[in-house]
Amino acid sequence: MDLNYTSVMASSQLLKALDYASTLCVLVYFVGSNIVAQHRHKLDKRKLTSRRRKILSVSLCTFITICYALQAIQYIPHLSSAPDDGLIHSISQFLLWTSLSLILSETASPSAFVWAGASALNSVLEVTIIAFSFSRPGPSNAPQIASFLRPIQVLTIFALFVFTISATVLLHDNPAPVDNEETQSLLSKSSTSTKIGPDANTSYNTLENAGVDYNSSKNLDSNSNSDSDEDEETLQLQQERLESSGGWLEYLKAFKIFIPYVVPTKNPKLQAYLVLMLINILLQRALNILGPRQLGLIIDNLWYHGQIPWKDIFLWVFFAIAASNSCGVGAVNEMLENRLAAWSRQELTYASLDHVMGLSMNFHDSKDSGEVIKAIEQAESLNELLRLLIVQLAPAVLDVAISLWYVMYLFDVYASFIVTSMIIAFVYATYKITLLATVARRTSSRKERDESKLIYESVGNWFTVSCFNQKGNAMSRLSRVLKERADAGLWNDDLYTYIYFFQEGSTYLGQLAVIILAAHRIVTGTSSVGDLVTLNSYWEKITWPLYVLGHNYRRINSALVDAERLLQLFQVSPAVMENPMAQALPNVTSAVELKDVTFAYECREPILHVISLTAEAGQTVAFVGETGSGKSTLFKLLLRFYDVTSGSITIDGQDLRDVTLSSVRDSFGFVPQDPVLFNTSILENVRYGRVNATDREVHEACKAASIHDKILSLPRGYAAEVGERGVKLSGGERQRIAIARAFLKDAPIVLLDEATSAMDSQTEAKIQDALRRLTKGRTTFVIAHRLSTVVEADKIIVVSNGRIVEEGTHKQLLDLKERYFDLWARQAVVGT
Repeated sequence: MDLNYTSVMASSQLLKALDYASTLCVLVYFVGSNIVAQHRHKLDKRKLTSRRRKILSVSLCTFITICYALQAIQYIPHLSSAPDDGLIHSISQFLLWTSLSLILSETASPSAFVWAGASALNSVLEVTIIAFSFSRPGPSNAPQIASFLRPIQVLTIFALFVFTISATVLLHDNPAPVDNEETQSLLSKSSTSTKIGPDANTSYNTLENAGVDYNSSKNLDSNSNSDSDEDEETLQLQQERLESSGGWLEYLKAFKIFIPYVVPTKNPKLQAYLVLMLINILLQRALNILGPRQLGLIIDNLWYHGQIPWKDIFLWVFFAIAASNSCGVGAVNEMLENRLAAWSRQELTYASLDHVMGLSMNFHDSKDSGEVIKAIEQAESLNELLRLLIVQLAPAVLDVAISLWYVMYLFDVYASFIVTSMIIAFVYATYKITLLATVARRTSSRKERDESKLIYESVGNWFTVSCFNQKGNAMSRLSRVLKERADAGLWNDDLYTYIYFFQEGSTYLGQLAVIILAAHRIVTGTSSVGDLVTLNSYWEKITWPLYVLGHNYRRINSALVDAERLLQLFQVSPAVMENPMAQALPNVTSAVELKDVTFAYECREPILHVISLTAEAGQTVAFVGETGSGKSTLFKLLLRFYDVTSGSITIDGQDLRDVTLSSVRDSFGFVPQDPVLFNTSILENVRYGRVNATDREVHEACKAASIHDKILSLPRGYAAEVGERGVKLSGGERQRIAIARAFLKDAPIVLLDEATSAMDSQTEAKIQDALRRLTKGRTTFVIAHRLSTVVEADKIIVVSNGRIVEEGTHKQLLDLKERYFDLWARQAVVGT
């Protein structure tokens, strides 16, 4: 008899363990199988499940949820006598399958491996639970409970069995190409934002100080980069890499190249800051519990003992001060975070600009400078991403887990179930509405840009609008755009109101349910009044992480898209690579040779065809020909902005590919046809040719370029600001500044791209004399459109369609009476 009793009790304990663990087992399998499924389909795109199959699968999943709800209902009338573990099992399974139903309804390509496997595992566990339940000793009315419960349990197992089969068939994992029109970007679809609840006061490293406006989340959204049309390409590239990498984990591995710039591996002081910040984050989690708990102890002492608990009061004040964001660990964390962020931003920005400036001309020619600058500026976004993940998201997730445990510790597992239900309702309502809000926000942002563009065009083109008397048309268009923006903005605002309504409603209903449960426990004597006060004080710590997660979900996605730009930038390699064994050019004598040079931009047709020429030291070589014949490309090859496709270019017999880029470009002085100046003083612009030059040397260079007297006539002389890109100077003045730079650099080889094109005849004559002095003893290459400027050149190269068609001196080419002769005659006629 003792052996039989021991066996029954062992079975009862095993059944209790199954009741508690079965839900956890299914959940662990579901999460783990999802990760495995991501890797299984790493290189394949999956078919989107048809709408009919999806509805059928979700309906079966919902039916399972209803079955577990019916099981839980069967226990309620007999709650005082029925075993709690059976009710706990039913409620936990109900919450699990409610969550799974919602997830399945939002999954475009569910995997049979995941869903059929989870259902099959659940079926096996349910059968095992029923088998062991026959041996569990129960109360006198247990047969009455079983008579209602057993049919529902059987129905549940049958539903699980049907769902397993249907999931295997309907959600079969067939890889197939996905049509573009069926594909939606993860981030563009889920990039959502929610407002932080105004009544909450727990801060994840002072979220208020991060600039969150509770009354207008539009500020964040309208300024978010991911709302602009420019992000579509970034989102598409991100989605492609996400699919090809097989999931988020593999995708995020690409970001490890930023680790040296965000983790201070070589700075012990900053390492200490980081460790201390992580410790403070954990300490804040403890203080979140200790403060409310201490208040509960104070209430219990006052209520039950009628004493003033001075020790508990002082401890409560101490915990409150320590948890404060203005004078506690939160303030310390903010200071530490600011120091780490400042260091990281400095490192990332420096590395980004260094990388960009080292990229080849093909990159800069193919990219808009605004996009490149925007990518460099994303160092701040990467910092924001790390701050959100480490300082806010991770603590928020930890707080959610702690809150579930703590309410169960204060009362029982049913309080934890109430909080779980509140979390599910909060998250799902936020998710569904923000899908609509994402579209509404983008529409609103687009209409706002349309309005700004129209106003800018109307004001900026006032002269044209007035000349054509189109003011009425402009105002009519503006009126239409203003109405469209207002309508879009109102719909966007309404959706946020709905979000806040459901968020606040779910939290208040959850609080109401928990307080009712707590009141019941107090009346029955299983809990104290202090526990209720503790719960009420702690409730803000429970709900605040939900607001943080909802709010930061949008910001994390936005920061991730911005960081993607920086990642793409870092993954670009220069087309012109320096040989690791390259040596600097020694004592350049400036003899240059092009031997059988052929060049094509990427995969296009060749621009230059078998170009061969030699420029001896001190010679002047001029390139003439029609626009687009390849003259400027030759200059780019000489400066090694591109590498030749075939052939070679040498300086003093040294192939440009075998010497350092720095020494190659130090060997050239360059005067472009359209010089670009920096928005600083004339002195600094000229000094850019040689940054360590003295003021006297700058003045001498300007005299040689015939610009010195003009500079002195300005009110501030050499200190005069030239404006952005030199807009305060005339074209001729900008060109003479560029010539002065070349004088100051004093390089052995000079490149002149029609250096006198923007000057009048009198100034040109002076500059020609200056250029003779500049080019004396130096190898000079000139691109000339006005042939009169190169008649004294040692060698004139006529280029047509990327080929050298004539070569010789001015007199020799005129005597040939061919291509050069025709060009000269044509310009002579135009000149007369």
